[in-house]
Order: sequence, then structure tokens, then C-alpha cells
Amino acid sequence: MTNNREILEKTKDLPPKERAAAIAHWVYVATAQRYENWDARVPYDWNDLSPEAREFNIASIETWVHSEGVAQAWFNALKEVQEIESRRDDQSV
Repeated sequence: MTNNREILEKTKDLPPKERAAAIAHWVYVATAQRYENWDARVPYDWNDLSPEAREFNIASIETWVHSEGVAQAWFNALKEVQEIESRRDDQSV
């Protein structure tokens, strides 16, 4: 499994929709690797996905794009979690 920097480097030249889908796929498989009891059921590498699986992942990006406010609300929630965890880490030092 590639790390954060590697996935960003590997996907930087992809078209935007495919890049977004490949990054989302990476998040899924990286999470599946962290959980012993979860079988990812898909290849770990974006390039190893079937054309149909890549197409589905790209279609999911269309859902995000055309669901007004949802992507921004998701991003805002992620930022809040980062801030909470950062404060917790600061307090534990």
C-alpha cells in the first residue's frame, strides 16, 4: 500500500474526476488494511481495478459533484475532526 505522499504523486497527472476517484479508492483500501476483520474485496491498486470498477468509482465522484453542499459539508466535518484531534494531541504532550 502506498503512503499519503505516494498516492498524491501517483495521481497528480490523472484527469480531475479520475484523480478524485483514485484518491477515494486509496482511502477505502488504506482503511480496509487497518481493520483486520474487513475484507476490501477489491484490488488495492487503482490500476488493478476492472474498467467497470474504475467507471463506478468515477461515477461516485459525479454524485459528490452534483449533490450541492454535500462535499463541502463533508470537508468541513473532516476539518473539525482534524482540529479536535490536533487539540487532543497538544494536550497529551
